[in-house]
Amino acid sequence: MGYNTSTPVSVIRSLYDALAAGDVTGLDSLLDEHLAPSAILRLPPGLPYGGTLSGKSMVTSIFSSAAGRPPVGPLSPEIESLAGTDDVVFAEVRFTWAGAGGGEESRAIEKWDFADGKIIAITAYYWDPAACPTPARSAQNR
Repeated sequence: MGYNTSTPVSVIRSLYDALAAGDVTGLDSLLDEHLAPSAILRLPPGLPYGGTLSGKSMVTSIFSSAAGRPPVGPLSPEIESLAGTDDVVFAEVRFTWAGAGGGEESRAIEKWDFADGKIIAITAYYWDPAACPTPARSAQNR
């Protein structure tokens, strides 16, 4: 599938299109082209894979896992709104959080920082990270 990557906003839209399609190959290609080697991903520390993840390969592996339908994590992410400039893009994302006890609807705001046309940082702000169940917490609620 061909993706439009003419602007930072279109890069983010294309990444989410690839995620929604489960297009791991397309997603990996987009990330390879648009992630800076030292890119970082900041996720709420309360999530199963939360914290700050550094490096192109680590960030790519998190996104590839999401495209492959992980047992725990965001499923079916959809962009609600998207706005930005050449340096920063903000995305409001809606998704279902997959966990051992079923899915929870949730949302996040993501800030994507760019430098020289490359993604240098992604920071995710979840509406309620505590509502995103870990496998252990979901098993306790059964």
